[in-house]
Order: sequence, then structure tokens, then C-alpha cells
Amino acid sequence: MSTSWIGDNDDNRRRIDDNDDDRTRIDDNDDDRTIDKWCSLPIDCPVEILEKPKIVYRGQWTRTIEIRYRKRTNKKEEISQSLHRKEISPNRPHGVEVIATLHKGGKSYFVFVKEYRLPPAEYCFEFPAGLLEEGETVIDAARRELKEETGYTASKVICLSDRRHPMAPHLTDNSICYAMAEINGDSLENRNPRMHLDEAEIIEVNSMGFFKY
Repeated sequence: MSTSWIGDNDDNRRRIDDNDDDRTRIDDNDDDRTIDKWCSLPIDCPVEILEKPKIVYRGQWTRTIEIRYRKRTNKKEEISQSLHRKEISPNRPHGVEVIATLHKGGKSYFVFVKEYRLPPAEYCFEFPAGLLEEGETVIDAARRELKEETGYTASKVICLSDRRHPMAPHLTDNSICYAMAEINGDSLENRNPRMHLDEAEIIEVNSMGFFKY
């Protein structure tokens, strides 16, 4: 079924940097899948899309999409710009965040990573996390990310929810799910954990004792 947009014209959906090259991991089919979500908004949607959304910037991992819209209660035109990742599949989250507990020497700790993040230009304390890879389950991704970022091997991983949880829905469609992991810090494989980081990652491992209520 074709969709006609209010105010649609021949201006294509993209305004892509001329320097864009084959390094991008996002293809045209993924562009179409992302934009298609605005083609079937429910009747009770409080906004009206005025024209086909445009990709105004295409990066290696993300795109910025501009949407012209207005609320159904008035005629004032608004513009939204948001960041979008490549979709692995329509119903899968982009990544997983691992709430890990380390049990060692009769004590228990939460495991955090201290990672330098360029957008805020500072170190941030976070739970281990990362993107799901093609064909990977949430539990497999949680085990892998925990091992890569902390060096610890989980003895048990539980997926808390495999549904998508938007991280900052006013800015991006990026979504995650949550997993809990238990680590036996007294086991031989976890006595001297070694991280396996990507070249671009700057991460330190930190632990914090359980809070008592």
C-alpha cells in the first residue's frame, strides 16, 4: 500500500554527505525499514506527518532522520531530528545491559565499568553493555559483553526481559534489554580476569559492595 504524505514533493528522503563511502554499515534496505515505521501510524496517533521523513546525515553506525509534523490539535509545523541505529530485526533490541554481581571471599559486589565517553567528554560509571550481533541471543550477548569488558566469566545469566526498552526516546530509537549475571569470583577462571576490548574502547573495571537496606 502506497503512502501519500501531506506536502510531499520530489525531494528524496536523503541529503547524504558526498564523502559517504562503503565504510557505512547501514544499507538502503535498512533505510526503508526505518522510514516505513511512519507509514503506518495508528489512527489515534496525536501527530500528523507532513512529508516523507528525510535522512539528513548518514554515519558509519547511525543516521539522523528529520521529520516534519504537526499536532492534530493545531496547524503549527514542527521539526524533529532523531538518531537511529541499524535494525537487526524489527522486534529485537539493539543492545543488552548486564547487571552483574560478583561473589568473592564471602562478599558480594556489583560490577561496573568506568568508560571514557566522547559525547559528554568524561568518564562514566556504567554496567557492562553492548550491541547484539547478528544471530546472537540476549543471553549470549550478555556473556560476551561481560567477558570482553570485565574479563569475568558468568556462571549464570538470566534475561530479565527480551522486549525493547527505549534508552532516550526523545532523542533516539536506540533500545536495550536487561540481563542479570552472577560471577563466582573464587573460581579459577575468574581469579585473574583479563578484558578483551576493541581498540577504540577505554574501560576500567570497578566493583561496589551491595547496599544494605
